[in-house]
Formats: sequence, structure tokens, C-alpha cells
Amino acid sequence: MKHSSVFIQVVRCCTAILVGVLLLPLAPGQGSQVAASIPGEALSPAQSSADEQAGARVPIWTRTLEPVVLTGSQLSLFSGVTLADLFVYAFDGSTWNVVPFQLDEVGVDSKFVPFEDGLLDDDDQLVFMAADLGLMATPYQWLDDADSKNYPRIEVHVTNPLNPVEEGWAYVYRSATLAPAFAPYVTWDSASNSIAAGTYIIGYAPAEHLGMDSLQLNGFGGDVLDRSKFRLSGDCLADGEWEHFDLTENSEEVIKSWDPPAIPGPVRVGGGVLNDQSWAYASMFEDRGRFRGGEVSQKCERLTYEIFRVSEDWGNPSLTGMAPMTYFESNAPTGVAIDGAYDSIPTTPLPLWRQVSGAKGSIVQVQDISAGESAIYNYYLDLKEGNSADTGDQQSYGDAGFRVVSPGETVLISVAHYVLDAFQINLGPVFRQYFTNPLQAAVTAQDFVDCLPSGVHFDWQPKPLYRDVETTLTAMVGGGVAPFTYAWTFGDDGSTDVGTSVAHTFAESGTIPVTLSVTNDCGTAAPVIQLLVWEPGTVLYHAYLPLIVK
Repeated sequence: MKHSSVFIQVVRCCTAILVGVLLLPLAPGQGSQVAASIPGEALSPAQSSADEQAGARVPIWTRTLEPVVLTGSQLSLFSGVTLADLFVYAFDGSTWNVVPFQLDEVGVDSKFVPFEDGLLDDDDQLVFMAADLGLMATPYQWLDDADSKNYPRIEVHVTNPLNPVEEGWAYVYRSATLAPAFAPYVTWDSASNSIAAGTYIIGYAPAEHLGMDSLQLNGFGGDVLDRSKFRLSGDCLADGEWEHFDLTENSEEVIKSWDPPAIPGPVRVGGGVLNDQSWAYASMFEDRGRFRGGEVSQKCERLTYEIFRVSEDWGNPSLTGMAPMTYFESNAPTGVAIDGAYDSIPTTPLPLWRQVSGAKGSIVQVQDISAGESAIYNYYLDLKEGNSADTGDQQSYGDAGFRVVSPGETVLISVAHYVLDAFQINLGPVFRQYFTNPLQAAVTAQDFVDCLPSGVHFDWQPKPLYRDVETTLTAMVGGGVAPFTYAWTFGDDGSTDVGTSVAHTFAESGTIPVTLSVTNDCGTAAPVIQLLVWEPGTVLYHAYLPLIVK
């Protein structure tokens, strides 16, 4: 192909779609699978109340497969702060738990880079998983870190627009003394060109073809995928001659367009630029890319395209362990078997979602494709015979994607994959709703409120104090945040009592220590006050001045 340089630029634009990774959900902060039998069914308020009564301090949250992504502009309170001093925590009602997170920097030309300046800028991004959200904390329910109390924190309130009851919180702290550690959700291995986590391994073969080469699910072992497929055909006019080209994911020009992920995790792997990016998360994968069909190059006086196609082809289910395997889409909602026998599925309209379900997992794909005036068609082929010229294993098992005919201008591509447990029912409409109604995040700056009880003391009546005479003691608190609880300990006989006002009869005379412990959500203040108790019948001829020794 003497004009190959023009195609490298073209196919690079759609590399993100082919490098697509299908991931399985992980439990918050762990490497284990999350059950997702019927996603989208939020807990009812009654269920939530029952859970709290049973001691389960968790938010009402079902959309656990999605990330929460905040821009630096939303975190402007920390603008210019060293990224190493920012941390994310969630509150479970009694304990602060570190949230796995990452801060991705954006450099020149709006490109994600492993390191720019190490400071938070408006276009940088903070990322964590919605599964790690916790409960709301008051400004005095603060992380037990002294340095963080010197700065405000940012409360992140995340809501599900499909269900207002479903909400969760996370808190961004600034501190030079914190150093939390957490296990990554996803890792990139540059030696093996693979993305791995507790429930999946994705392999690439960049020297052989573009896109996914293998996929293992759920620790079962064995590759369930044939590969990602790519087709681009057209004509280039150069030096007065038209030359036809047909490119696949195997073509040298296409292989050269592959780049390893710029951002290696631990919450997501991928990169790109702000308007053209690809990310692999612990529980989903998303692409926002574009194919610039209207571009020309110095090599071509004119450049026209005939077909642009992207799809994902599975291996033979009976050999990969995925059988029985079913394919659903919005044009075939009741499903068809993926078995290598031809199925007639409409080519229009373009499906809003697709789903495959098999013995090792179920994957829902949601997509929005826009191609201006160009025609976009559904592509599906389940046919194991007669494909000797095809790439990969020369067979098509549930090979599904889209095909654009005569793409004249930019084709905008937005795709998300959600991976669930084995043998799921048709959940395409549920995840289509998720895709078109993304999680909403609102941020609020909060200052630390010192709510510890302070100025704790008490009064007593009658005065002066005498042994064997009942005395009423009343607690007083000068500062702190109510409600308070009050506990008393008397040093004459070791007895205890509770309440704002208590009665006690001292059994001894002399200097008697009394401890008043005042407790609230922030802690306890427990001053010991020495009281002078007189013997009965003692006559005091001077004006009464109570003796209090602190």
C-alpha cells in the first residue's frame, strides 16, 4: 500500500473503539465479583430502614458498576494543591474508610498524561467507583487526622437521577500526613500487554492486530473471545490515479495506530484527549471516539470511504465454555442463540443496546453512533461456515457491531460495556437508562467544626455540702454540639449515675472527687472536680465560699 501514511491517521481516530475492554464488576475496595442478578432495582425506603435497624450502615445504592468522575474545576477549592495531598474517604456512620481513587492529569493539547505538574488544575480529573460511596457525614464527623482539620474538605453528593432515593457520599480531604493504601481495581501489564483484575484478564497482540485478542472471565480461565474486528475500505486519488484500499485490524497501517494506555490505573486504565478518550474501569468500559471521514492528507488529492465497520466476534461457545450463549439487542429483544447458525436480524434501526449472556458472564453494550448524513446499519453475523477469508478464527459467532456506508464526515462514537454474572435476562433497557441518565455529583465545601464538649462543670444544692445529706448535682456545658450524654462517678463510695441532674448522698466527709463525663458524637470531656464535704453539725460562721479544687 504505497499511500499507507494517510490511513494511519484515519484509523488512529477509532483505535479506542477496538481497544475496548469488557470488564467484570468488583466489590467495593476488593477483587471479588459483585452479584448483579437484576440491576436497577433500588431498595425501598422500608428495606433501607430494616437494614439500618439490623446495623447495616450502607447507602441505598444499586448503580455500583459506574464511576464517579469529577473535574478539577469542580474541586476548585483545592486548585493548585499538590495531588499527593488529596485523598477520598467514605463514612459508614461510625468509621471512615479510604476510597480507592486516582487523580489523572491533562497536559497540553487536552491529552491525559501520567504526569504534568503534580498540581490540581481545572481540567484534571478525580475518579472513584460509585460502589464505594458511603453515608452523609456532618462537619463535625471528621476524619481522625489533625492536618486535614486545617483545611476545608469537599463533600461529594452523588445521586441516581432515575431514582431520587438512591444517593451516596464521599469526602475529599487535603492532608500532608495521610498515606492511605488500597488494592487497585485494575492494572496494566506492559510486558504481556494485558489488563487484569480479580475477575478478568484482557490480552492484546499489538504486533499482530489492533483491538482485543483474548478475554478471560471470572477466573474460569480460557479465552472466550475471537477478537475485535475492524473494516475500512475506500479510494485514494494520488498522482492522478485512484487506488482502492481494504483495511482490517490485521493491516500493517492499522496495527501501527495502536498505543498502550497512557494512564495505568488503579481505578481506571486508558487515556486519550478530553473529547476522544477510552477507559477501562473495574466494572465497565467506555469509549468516546470519532472517525474523521472527511479528512484528507498530503498523499491523497481526494479520499473517499466506502465502508467503516467495528464489531466484536466471540469464540465458539461450545469450545470456550460460554455455551449456551444468547444474543439480545433492541431489534431482537427475545434473543437468539449464538451457535454459528445464521440468524436474520434487522439491519435498521441501529440498536440502542446489545447483550450477550453465557456460562461465564453477561455483557451489556450500550451505544450512540452519529454519522451526519451517512447511513448507519446494524451488523450481526452468527455463521461458522463460509468465512475462510475472515480474520481471526475464520468463523463468526455472534459477531456484532455497526457499519457506516460512505462516511463523509465525522462519525461520533460513544459506547459503554457493562459486564454482569452468567445467564442474565435481557437487561439492555435497564442499562440504556443508565447510559442516558448518568450519575449526578454535587460538591460542597465544608470546614471542620470542633464539637467536643467544653467548659464542663456542675453546680449543687444545698450548700454547703454535708455527709449523709442528699445533694442535687446539675451538669453544665459551655461549648460543643448537642446532644450530650452525662455520666457521674462519685469518689466517696464509687457509685455512678447518669443524667443532666442527679441526686447523691455523700457517705464520707473531706475532699471528695466527682467525675462528670459529658459525651457527644465527637468524643468525651471528663473533668474531675474536688468537693469539700463537711461533717454534720459543723457550724460555719464565715460567709460561704465553696471550695473547688480542679
